Amino acid sequence: MKLINIKNTTHSFNLSFIFFLFNIAMSINIYAGGRLIIVDYNHSRRIAHNEINIELASENNFNNVFYARLFTKDLGQENENSIIIERTISIDKEYFDTMYNRILDLNFREIVETYENRVGGDGYNVSITVGTRQSNIKITLWSPDFLTTESRKLGLIIYEIYALFDMEEWL
Repeated sequence: MKLINIKNTTHSFNLSFIFFLFNIAMSINIYAGGRLIIVDYNHSRRIAHNEINIELASENNFNNVFYARLFTKDLGQENENSIIIERTISIDKEYFDTMYNRILDLNFREIVETYENRVGGDGYNVSITVGTRQSNIKITLWSPDFLTTESRKLGLIIYEIYALFDMEEWL
């Protein structure tokens, strides 16, 4: 009789352990694998919308639900005139895949070499991140002028992402 109880206990323990491992695997898959593109704009002055973040991503690692999220805030403008914008829109997979691949096809070496000796006090940073939340490539440029071929391609990508929210004139 004791032998049967031990087997039943072991069997239910094995099922619980397998269920536990399955839940961990699903959680990791949901949050780790979704592709994304993030564009950040940060201005050093205390002006309206001096921080703008646009994120394009797939939701919960599913390739059929894609969104673009805009968030702006006014750093140092903690008063009634401070305007925060938050919007989320749906985008299609083809648009996301096109932008994602265009970013990955950029010559990052040329872009970095163009801006490596640039210094200054006042201006803005533009950064773009592409990949997943755990594995990604991020490039940040200080007050870019987009004069070289590759940096012009990057500037056009950023412009098109801003166009999703009718914000082209904000650049």
